[in-house]
Amino acid sequence: MPKKWRTKICNCPDIKPHEYDFKTHIWRSKTFLSMGLPLVFHMPLGIGGVIEGALNEVKKRGYVFDESRHMLIQKDGLFWGAIMVEVDNPNIEDKELVKIENAELISKSHIGQFNTIINSFKDLETYVKRRGKKIEAVYFWYTTCPRCTPNWNKYKTVIFAQVI
Repeated sequence: MPKKWRTKICNCPDIKPHEYDFKTHIWRSKTFLSMGLPLVFHMPLGIGGVIEGALNEVKKRGYVFDESRHMLIQKDGLFWGAIMVEVDNPNIEDKELVKIENAELISKSHIGQFNTIINSFKDLETYVKRRGKKIEAVYFWYTTCPRCTPNWNKYKTVIFAQVI
């Protein structure tokens, strides 16, 4: 990688595959503000604007958000999903809050283009099945923003499979 690309231009975490490949995570209590997200064949449409809009909505509602924490995309279907921003100090009355409590998740990192993420998902799916578990939900943590992606020439994503 050229030296000029090694400078940090944003707050995106620099994930290391070994920290996420086939690792088990227990989420005791996480709260997310969940907002609808248009997808095109499972891929987020205009992700940069969506992230910016989601962060503005978090601020507007007065929630605390730490950029080093999770912002997830939940894929519900071919054309619709949700962006979920982890928040502190949630308003219990907010109907757009999603709580994930006492959940077991298994992760797999993907570093590459979006069109090859299916291969990493299939690897994760195979691993989960071998462990005798079943996938209940899938979340994608895109750890590179539109500003830093051109510098890396690839996307860094962590796939979380919530298992039962």
